[in-house]
Formats: sequence, C-alpha cells, structure tokens
Amino acid sequence: MTISEQNDKAMEKITNFMLNAIKTQKRLPWVKPWNCTGVPAMNYVSKRPYSGINAFIFGFMPFENPYFLTFKQIVALGKGMTKENRPSIKKGSKGIPVVFYKKLAYHNKKNISDSPSLIKSLQAKGETVYVSMLMKVYYVFNVQDVENYSFEFPEMIEAAKTMNNTINRNALCENIITEYSAKECSISIIKSDRAFYRLNGDTIVLPTREQFKDTNKFYSTAFHEIAHSTGHKDRLDRDTIRNFDGFGNHNYSKEELVAELSASLLGSKVGIFDTCKDNSAAYIQNWISKLTDKPEMLMEASREAVKAVGFIEKTTTEKEVETV
Repeated sequence: MTISEQNDKAMEKITNFMLNAIKTQKRLPWVKPWNCTGVPAMNYVSKRPYSGINAFIFGFMPFENPYFLTFKQIVALGKGMTKENRPSIKKGSKGIPVVFYKKLAYHNKKNISDSPSLIKSLQAKGETVYVSMLMKVYYVFNVQDVENYSFEFPEMIEAAKTMNNTINRNALCENIITEYSAKECSISIIKSDRAFYRLNGDTIVLPTREQFKDTNKFYSTAFHEIAHSTGHKDRLDRDTIRNFDGFGNHNYSKEELVAELSASLLGSKVGIFDTCKDNSAAYIQNWISKLTDKPEMLMEASREAVKAVGFIEKTTTEKEVETV
C-alpha cells in the first residue's frame, strides 16, 4: 500500500468516526465545546494538548475530563504494582481515534527516516532526499475509562480560576478583537441587523454588544467573522474565500464550516461558550446531509480552521501556535 493510500485510509477512518458521532449524538461539535473546564484535551502523561484535527475529534466527546492516555500508557502506570492493584480499562469502554503524522525520508529508495543527521548531511551536499508525511491513527482512552488508579489534575484547578472569572475571560476576548482590528482587518461595531465580513474592502461589521442575548454570543459571532477574514489573499489565501460560489453552494458551505469550527476552537481556548447556537433537528440534519454528500469536507474544514485560529492567535498574542 502506498503512502497516499495509507493516508486516504486513515482520513476515511477519522471522517467516518466524526460523521457517525454527529448522527448518533444529534449534536454538532461546534455548538458547544466538549468540556467546560478551560483545559484543552491533552495527554495525561505528557501534558501535551492535542492539536490540529485531533482538537476537533474531541469536540464530539461527552467527557467532562480532558485527559486521555494510550493503552501502553495505562499499562505503564501499573508498573511495579501487583496484578490486583494495576489500573485497567473499564469494561465496555471504547478507544477514541486520534491522528499523528510521521515524517518519512528516502534517499536512493532507502528509508532514512530515523537518521536526521544523515538527512541533514545529504541535503547539505545537494543530494535529493524525498520527504513525505504518513498519517496514522491510534486510539486513546479518557481517564474516566480507567479504574483502580487515582489521577491528579492540577491544571484543571488553575484553569477553573480563569473560567470562573468573567472579567478575565472578557478581557481576553476584547484583546483579540482590538488587536486583530488594529493589525489585520478593520472591525466596526455598530447598530446593525447582521454581522458579516466584506471581502471587498476587507472589513468586518458587528452589531453592538447590547443587541446580543449575552456577551458570549457577541464574542462567538466576532470570532466567526474574524475567521472568515483570515481567508483573505494577504493572509491565508483560502480557496473558499477566493472562489466564493454563492450562498448554499459547496465553497460557501465549507467556508461556513471553517468559521464555525474556528469560532468554537478559539472560544474554548479563552473560556467562552456560545450556548445560543442553533441546535435544532433541522439545522443538524442540514449539516448531516451536506457532510454525508461530501464527507471529506469535515476533515478539510477542520484543517483550515486550525490554520485560521493559529493565524489569529499569532496576530493577537505574537505567539507561535503548533498545528500538528
């Protein structure tokens, strides 16, 4: 099987998982983030947050705890313990698929992926080294699925302080809007009956805060429109913005999906959750129909959303954002 075929197979596995989750749970992952702890989904052992498409995979999960482990890590927790005292996976628990990319390098048809010094040496000599990325799927379990072990979550305690501080959360959101407006795209907050991003002129218009049911709705809407603006040719030059094909068509639907996912991801990072999103059966069924017809759109939009949020964060915080 070629690398391309393996990547297609892995992508199909993840896409099917996400689409089945929408159909089963009758809930969209961007309506409300997967947890309200303020801590992103992360590996319990490494404490490294899941990023890229993995951040959205966990958007389908109903777990209240954001920590996950691989089967090998669960086994390692029990090292040195008697069989009776070792941690184990609860009966009936199911692993969640996550993605990682492995960098492959070949020289004269020989796999030299595990020799970084050799790769660097060959490239310095002008030798041709073929590099590709292999997408692989592995499975993790939530800590709630592990029994016979006492976990500690210091990050959640610290995050709760921020989550419970409305002033702090609002300040983070205001900073994103102010900085982005000053550095990238003019944002006008005026009395209006709609929010929109205007490509011609590269401007964002938002209704006043008082026109929204709650502050979170205002910030979520702002993030949605800011996400649209990242597709401008001078920023990420996103195809769905460059080749807008009219309301209801493929590029329009995909761009809306990018903006919805971006707003949800950015909102979860600063601790705001838009609970006013349309979660009606008709709205969900509409998206199920679109994603069933074009299942690849979910993966593609997720990748674009990660890039969009990365761009917004880098612009407003001058911080590099990892998008593995």
